[in-house]
Amino acid sequence: MEIKSTEFTFIKCFHHAEKSLLAPLVIACLLSFGSAVQAATLNTWSEILDSPNDSIQGDTVGGTVYEIYKAFYRQREERIDLAFNTNFPFQGVSSSFASDGYIGFGDIIINTTGQNLSAAQGELFAIRAVSNNNSAAPNLGLLGDVSAKSVASQNGLKPANLQAYNSYVQSNGGQPSIGDLPANTIYFDQNVHIPNVIASGTWLDNVQWLSPADLSGLGGPGQYTYGVSFASSILPDGSFIFHWGPECNNDVIAGIVEKIRVPEPSNVLGFALMLIGLATKFITGVVKPALK
Repeated sequence: MEIKSTEFTFIKCFHHAEKSLLAPLVIACLLSFGSAVQAATLNTWSEILDSPNDSIQGDTVGGTVYEIYKAFYRQREERIDLAFNTNFPFQGVSSSFASDGYIGFGDIIINTTGQNLSAAQGELFAIRAVSNNNSAAPNLGLLGDVSAKSVASQNGLKPANLQAYNSYVQSNGGQPSIGDLPANTIYFDQNVHIPNVIASGTWLDNVQWLSPADLSGLGGPGQYTYGVSFASSILPDGSFIFHWGPECNNDVIAGIVEKIRVPEPSNVLGFALMLIGLATKFITGVVKPALK
């Protein structure tokens, strides 16, 4: 729908250039075209909902410290922002079930390949945003050529695999889901735990934590809302899937979103100059319209 609207605005600009012969009108129309594109595609948060009762803590299902309620996605001209509303604190939590006594943030795994997660191993992107987790990433930041692994078992997850996790939640009154994906999705291998940290990869760039001002207007039932930002130029254009959860996988959320192509300012300027030149030629009589 947005693409069709954009194309229609382009056509109207050409129409005014030919009919009115007024360069100021052409410029005004072009400016309205540019702002319409940005308003329709950039700088707007998209919200992804997760089940509010599909986390596990001990024998409790739903509403636990691991519960993830929402994820958010936004593309700006040069940045991509991801945010999460959750009960899980930034510093992680102590746990006697974890082999090291501590459960931290998992890494954010990003799949742009169009394949399921298993098939995309070695071609993933991922973000390591905290240093106190079991990730094998050498540094904080955004990595490419990523293979991901699960550290859920060593962090105390009781069910044997994703299918068993979903069954446990459902049999104890919860409703399992994984954000935009159903609980029984074939995107994840149901016979293993969801990979949640980086096993290997190549460091590409730094990431930034979003400030409270950046996250203004976001929120949900969760106690905390966190967000990270990275350079949009690193990812290819098109749709991708991201997922995140604590290291124990006692809740995981996934989002299916799209990175759109942002027109280069030089292309817009070139188009403006072309239209101005066309209008000027008509006005000065260099090019005479055919008489009917």
